[in-house]
Amino acid sequence: LLKPPTETRLPVSNGRVLNIQAKQDGELTQLILTPVHDHKFQTLFDANRAISGILDKNTVLTLMGKQMYQAINADGYTIFQWRSQTNQLTILQDYARPKNPQEIQLDTLTPGVSLHLKQDDPIHQVITTQEPQVVTYQANQAPSPLSPIWLGENEPYTSIIFPITLSGETFGVIMLAIGNREYTIEPNDLKLLTALSNQANTALETALVFEDTYERESFYNALGRVSLAINYTLDRVALQGLICQESMRIFNVDGAYLWLRENDQFIGSTASGHDELSFVDSIIPISDTEAFVTHIFREGHALFLNHVNRNQIHLRLPHRESVQAVLGIPLEQEGEIMGVMVLVDTQNPDRFNDKDIARASTFGVQIAIALQNAKLFEELRRFNEELDLRVAERTHALNEESDRVKILLRISSELA
Repeated sequence: LLKPPTETRLPVSNGRVLNIQAKQDGELTQLILTPVHDHKFQTLFDANRAISGILDKNTVLTLMGKQMYQAINADGYTIFQWRSQTNQLTILQDYARPKNPQEIQLDTLTPGVSLHLKQDDPIHQVITTQEPQVVTYQANQAPSPLSPIWLGENEPYTSIIFPITLSGETFGVIMLAIGNREYTIEPNDLKLLTALSNQANTALETALVFEDTYERESFYNALGRVSLAINYTLDRVALQGLICQESMRIFNVDGAYLWLRENDQFIGSTASGHDELSFVDSIIPISDTEAFVTHIFREGHALFLNHVNRNQIHLRLPHRESVQAVLGIPLEQEGEIMGVMVLVDTQNPDRFNDKDIARASTFGVQIAIALQNAKLFEELRRFNEELDLRVAERTHALNEESDRVKILLRISSELA
C-alpha cells in the first residue's frame, strides 16, 4: 500500500473540499477528514439561495449587481439594456458603494436614460461576442463615454464587463468598476463572476417570463371588463370618453386621443389625460402626409414611435414637445378605417415595444366594434325619431282629412 501524505485536500461532490490529515499510530495510519470552507462555493450557494424564487425583474438585477461587485470587492456596477433597433444602451441601474459609512451616496447615472453605443467601445464587443471583457484605463487615458460618473476625474480604473443573455440573445451588459488602484483579475475570480452571471441570467429570464405572463393575463382581464363596459354603452359621447379613459388605464400612459374620420379628414373627437381640452375639434386632412395619424391611416396597422423628439414626424397634438413616445392604433371596421387612437407617454422615451403593438391591435378591434355599434344605434334612434315624426304628421293629416270629410257629409245631409 502507498503511504498517504501527511496532509492534503480532496475535492468531493458539489464543490466541497475535505482536508485530509494522516497520523501514524504504530502500524496503523489514522485519516482525519475535516470539511474545508470554500469561499467561492459559499458565495455561489448564498447567491443561488438569495436569487432563486425571485420573480421581480428589478430585484433580480439588483441582486445580480450586488453579488457580482461584492464577489471581487468592486466599487460599484452599472447595468445597461441593449436596444438593438437603435443601437443604444438604456441605463437600468447604477450603483456606487460609499467609501465609508458616513459618506453620502455618490452621484450615479439616471435610470431610463439612453446612450448611443459606439462600435469601438468595449461594450460593443461584449454584446457582439457575448464574452466578458476586462479593460484597464490609465490615469492619462480617455475613459469610455459609458464610464461611471462616480469615479474620480482622471482616476485609473478597471472595468469588467459581462453580457446578460436570455435564451441566447443579448439582453444587455453589467459593468463592474474598480477605481483608483491596480487590479488584476484572477482566473478563479473570472470563473466565479461567470457562474454568478449565469445564475442571474436564468433568474432574470424566469422573472421576465412571469412578468410577460402576468401582464398578458392582466391585459386580457382588463380587456374583458372594458369590452363589457364599452359594448354596453351605446351613447356615442359617453362611449368615446370611456374608451379614452380605459385606454390610459390599460396601457398606463399619460394621454389618449381619439381621431374619427369624416369624409377626407380626421377630427379630434375625444381625449383624456395630457392637455385634453385643446385637442377636441382639431382637424387634419387625410392629404397631410407628415401627420402621425395619417401615417397610421396609410399603413393600416398599429405603430409605435419612441424618442419622438429625434423624429421629424408631426404629431399634431397639444404640447408636442413634452411627448416622449407615441403609439398609434387604427380602428378598422369592414375594411374601412373609421378612426385612429393615439396613446402618448411623457415620461419614458423607450415606453413602447412589440408587445404593445399586439395588445393595441386586439384592443383596437374592440374599440372599432363598440364605435360601430354606437353609430348604428345612433342611426337607428334617428330613423325611429324620423319615423315617429312622419307617423305623427301622417296621423295629423288623416285626422284633418277625416274632419273635412265629416264636414262635407254634414253639409250634404243638411242640403238634402
